[in-house]
Amino acid sequence: MLIAADVRQPEGFVSDFLPLATRAFADAGMDLVFKPGAPGFGRVGPSIAVVHFRTMEKAVAFLSSPAFRHAEGVGGKYALIRVYLIDPSAPLVDE
Repeated sequence: MLIAADVRQPEGFVSDFLPLATRAFADAGMDLVFKPGAPGFGRVGPSIAVVHFRTMEKAVAFLSSPAFRHAEGVGGKYALIRVYLIDPSAPLVDE
């Protein structure tokens, strides 16, 4: 899963959204590949986080969970948030 955020208000994004999102991710048992709070995340402008779920079903369940929906609603006050699902079972393409 790729989460892209175009942050407009970094202070609120970091203080209000990130704790909720981090807790929701931890409760869902996900693996953060690129951690929110790493350099660049939460600054004005585009930022990304990469989250790994073991199955597509777990990712979909997470996106519909009350904890994530609440965090996303709070984050929407401070950033335009877009979520892209990537099927973890899809084969890698060799070039």
